[in-house]
Amino acid sequence: RPVYEHHLERQIITRFRQRSMPFLDRGLSDEWDTFFLMQHYEIPTRLLDLTENPFIALYFAVMDAKVIGTRRRTRYGSDACVWALDPVKWNHQSLSNQSYRGGILAPEDDAIRAFKPGGDFSGIYPVCIYGSHNSRRIVAQRGVFAVFGKGNTSMERLHGKRPFTDSCLVKIVINRRFIRRIKDSLLRSGITESTIFPDLTGLAHEIRREFGYGGL
Repeated sequence: RPVYEHHLERQIITRFRQRSMPFLDRGLSDEWDTFFLMQHYEIPTRLLDLTENPFIALYFAVMDAKVIGTRRRTRYGSDACVWALDPVKWNHQSLSNQSYRGGILAPEDDAIRAFKPGGDFSGIYPVCIYGSHNSRRIVAQRGVFAVFGKGNTSMERLHGKRPFTDSCLVKIVINRRFIRRIKDSLLRSGITESTIFPDLTGLAHEIRREFGYGGL
């Protein structure tokens, strides 16, 4: 796996902008717009996907849980979890050296310049940022992001250590015995593959599960 450095990031962004044009129905406005779209299509970026909707987070936690057994006798090999983040408190602590007292950042904010795609991303700790709603999936999933700078330490490992307090990131463990019940409740409530991924791929996965092909 290549080391993700600023010169490599510039090359990836340039390559994507050059070759994505025939597949887009609109132009890419700037580097941030490009960055969010790259993340959507699973190109390596410094972005971490977050959601403002707790039910969306719960969906991903239980749907990705590892299943052991058959459709009739299903059990899960381990607990699932959801991380609850206070993005405003996190940003205050991440940017404490700037005495930042704002909220979730936007690409045009001065405090985000140290994280600009294609730049030297000199920011030390990840910060929480609103992204462009440039895909139906981001809209459906109420997507927001954490963007990392030059440090690659996970938010899980950072929280509880200076300058971060325990209260800005909390781990909620879902006992494996309740995963099936929660999963069924979400699906009955209409939080399904085709609503999380509002495209033909999402619909196809939903139909496969409903008819017993790959999905418990």
